Amino acid sequence: MDVAIIGAGAIGLLCASYINQNHTVTLYTRSKETAEALALSGIINDTYHQRTYPPVLPIDAYKHHEVTLVAVKSYHIASLVPVLKQQSGLFVFMQNGMSHLEVIQTHFIHSRNWVGAVTHGAKTLATDTVSHTGIGQITLAPLQKNFDWQADGRKLRKCLSALHPVVSEDAYPILHIKLMINAVINPLTAYYEVTNGELLTEPYHDSVKRLLTRVCHILNLDKEAAYNTLKRVIQLTKSNRSSMLADLLNQRPTENEAILGYLLSIQHDPLVAYYYQSIKKREDDYT
Repeated sequence: MDVAIIGAGAIGLLCASYINQNHTVTLYTRSKETAEALALSGIINDTYHQRTYPPVLPIDAYKHHEVTLVAVKSYHIASLVPVLKQQSGLFVFMQNGMSHLEVIQTHFIHSRNWVGAVTHGAKTLATDTVSHTGIGQITLAPLQKNFDWQADGRKLRKCLSALHPVVSEDAYPILHIKLMINAVINPLTAYYEVTNGELLTEPYHDSVKRLLTRVCHILNLDKEAAYNTLKRVIQLTKSNRSSMLADLLNQRPTENEAILGYLLSIQHDPLVAYYYQSIKKREDDYT
């Protein structure tokens, strides 16, 4: 199967390291320099001591692929529109938050669009090295059903077989659960500057429960089921530094707007707003 992966972060590298074992993978990066460096070094899966050498190209060189996994940050989706808006094929978007969905539904009108929620633990150790820190799954669902989504689901199961794919019919429950996970783990680890696993210890665990209650109310989720899912993901990724914390420490843009900002666009909540403003202030200090 001809597979493209856009984005060379932890999830992009993890997917490339596994999928390239049984399929033809092309990895696309934002810059020509990164593409050239990864083409020379290959991609290392540190957990299994494997090195693989898929072709790596800058995104401007994108061509049609049977399956395209989009593993960039949510705020980078808009920058892909000029390159991808005329493309057909099967696209899987694996971003945090939900504010980017409007861009997908407005501009990606020729492709068959899916979403993917990843619960595997993964972190980059170097530009070319990823560590698979926790075995989870990838839950997939079509954003629209004006195509043979069941056939595409079978194709994705084959493509992502090494990463435990689960295909669902309805995207929005999956997106809400993923948003719940990100809306608790990302802001709290960033606010307290702790690893994911430390959220299950005191004094942070009380903050988890309080924020989870507010998030579940906004998204109309069952709190007990949500907590069990959240706890499982935290345990799978216990040694990880969340993407939001890593972004703040490296003075990069965060996905605060796509996660907490999106929740506040649904319903104002003082606790959610407190964490949103706290993260925003830290981000504004260096942007």
